[in-house]
Amino acid sequence: MTQTVAKSTRPELHQASCEDEQRGGRVAVEPAAKDLAMLALRGMVLLTLTLGLYRFWYVTRLRRFFWTHTRIGSYPLEFTGQPADLIAGFFMAVVILLPLYLSLFVISLGLPYGVLAANLVAIGMLWFLSQFALYRARNYRLSRTLWRGLRFRQGGSGVVYALLSMVWFSIGVLSFGTLWPMRRRALQSYRMRHTFYGNQKAEFSAALGPLYRAGWPLFLGIALITTWAAVEIAGLWSTVPETFVFADLLNTSFRRLFASDPLSGVPLTALLRISGISGVAMIVLLAFTVPAYLAAETRHFANSTTFGSVKLHSSFSRQAMIAVWGKFLIVLTGFALLYLGLGAVLFAGFLKSGLPVGVIDSATTRFGFFAALFLYYSLGIIFYSVIRVVFLRYRLWQAIGNSLSITPITLVSAIVAGPAEQLRRRDGFGEGIADALDAGGL
Repeated sequence: MTQTVAKSTRPELHQASCEDEQRGGRVAVEPAAKDLAMLALRGMVLLTLTLGLYRFWYVTRLRRFFWTHTRIGSYPLEFTGQPADLIAGFFMAVVILLPLYLSLFVISLGLPYGVLAANLVAIGMLWFLSQFALYRARNYRLSRTLWRGLRFRQGGSGVVYALLSMVWFSIGVLSFGTLWPMRRRALQSYRMRHTFYGNQKAEFSAALGPLYRAGWPLFLGIALITTWAAVEIAGLWSTVPETFVFADLLNTSFRRLFASDPLSGVPLTALLRISGISGVAMIVLLAFTVPAYLAAETRHFANSTTFGSVKLHSSFSRQAMIAVWGKFLIVLTGFALLYLGLGAVLFAGFLKSGLPVGVIDSATTRFGFFAALFLYYSLGIIFYSVIRVVFLRYRLWQAIGNSLSITPITLVSAIVAGPAEQLRRRDGFGEGIADALDAGGL
């Protein structure tokens, strides 16, 4: 079954309404936390009961909820995707990924250093596939999104985007993160330069200066922490070079590092100290600098995007980003305390009941014990997912959306439908790979 993009749109949607002019093209995301919480709770319960099979319907309904509660001017967004698209894409992804996994398994068994070779190949291929999938998944979501009766769409190549992402990732890592804004701008530029609304192609012209002005504490901190760790490890290497033989370490189990063999000289304590200090420093750095950078990047990228004469404008601030994450962490912490407290009470009751011996001797008791454990675990997953959707995903969507506006809104009426093209079930292929690799998004 296919759908076809309309060659013409409804005439009334091309007329700039008085409401549009009064609103000035503002984007408004309606507060709907209660309804979303009920939708997410019902979806996660069904997802658990069906062992994940309900995901295709759940994701589709979540997107429709987000889209229909988002208005640009006086018209809401529309999402026309179907669960069948995601199901078809998922099974296509399985057909590709299953032989890949089997091939890597055979390589790991049949070659010298096979496990190392298989892991390196797997990391490269799965990274490439995840970036390809993210790009194609964006194409799927855009092609199923309408506003004022006109459809969004995305061109370009998922293969080119994946290669571009991998090259820029390598550059970013080798530069100790100092060139990371260039990677972010390059990928966003590729995405936007291949994005269309109706027959109008998007344009993107972001400069690097605002990104570095907002993110210099982050990039400088990453460079300093990474340099310190590299110097410390180099010092250890110069002291005991024979213990850093690459091949020997890879073929040595962690337990053997403590045994009385030549590798027992590895300065494990020193390595753990370096890892611990650099890890804690990196977490503190990210916590204090990432919100400001991400807010500035979001705002700058939006302000650098145009559709012909129609421009996007964003006022998204660091305070708005911190408010969303702060409330999410507060709610999550409160839930975690209640959840762990409930677990402690149940475990204490279990110990007092004298059932631990019965767990070993009785099949019925064993079944009841593990059923209760599964129920407790599922309860945690369900409520964490609901909290994440309501207090993080939707609140962030709302904060970013409410900061956006389109000017001048009256020029949108000059944009007409793009060329007709078929919307196929297999368009969900990118979504399928993204789901299989756990790289997908809403």
